[in-house]
Parts: sequence; C-alpha cells; structure tokens
Amino acid sequence: MPEKDTVICRCEQVKKADIDNAINQGVKDVITLKMRTRVTMGDCQGKTCAHYCYDRLNQSTTSPQPLIRPRFPLDPIPFAALEDDA
Repeated sequence: MPEKDTVICRCEQVKKADIDNAINQGVKDVITLKMRTRVTMGDCQGKTCAHYCYDRLNQSTTSPQPLIRPRFPLDPIPFAALEDDA
C-alpha cells in the first residue's frame, strides 16, 4: 500500500492523504471525490489514478462505483496555431 505522502494523481499532484481525508470526511462516490480533490481531472483524465480511487472507495463503501468516462477537449487546438510566425 502507498504511504500517506505518495502522489496518486500525478497530473493534479493529489496525495493518498488527500484522498483518505476526503473519504473520512464523508465522500462516498467518485464524482464527489473528484470535485473535492481534483483527482482524475488532469491531462490523463484518470488513466493513472482512477483505479486506485475506485478500489479505495469500494473499501470504504458498500455500493459499487460507476466508472468515470474521460472527457475530451471540446475545441482541440490545430497544429497551425503552434507554428512560429517569425
């Protein structure tokens, strides 16, 4: 098991202690955990941290947790915007 200062969500720098504190304060579902800690809201959209969060919530609650679907950008930036005009 990770230590309390282990970073679980690398994109948002959320540590195990942050997730545990949120759950101890009454968070019982993934959506509320996401809003409280910003876990799964980074660039990877939870690919590195979501499974830990599901497992941790399932240990502390009796209801199964629904999976979070990644959200893709609404307006992707075109490659032409990255070109240097100089």
